[in-house]
Amino acid sequence: MRKQVGEQDIELIFAGVKAHLYMTLEKKGYGAFTSRHEILGCVTEEYIELVDAVRDGLQKDVNNELLDVAVSAIWGLVSNRVGVDW
Repeated sequence: MRKQVGEQDIELIFAGVKAHLYMTLEKKGYGAFTSRHEILGCVTEEYIELVDAVRDGLQKDVNNELLDVAVSAIWGLVSNRVGVDW
């Protein structure tokens, strides 16, 4: 049987993702991805780092990489909204 997730758990994670997004934007700037290929490359890179963290077995690293994957995907969506070149 799977553990059940509550609304408070979801809200807490969304708040963490939002905080991580803005921290990343402060470091890297607010420039949108320039292409779908750049979006894919960034998400793929973060996914590979997640795979490595899972293999290493360190939960803190897994959580950090999950945040990076989420932020990359969200920034991809934002970039698509404002329009990527190709």
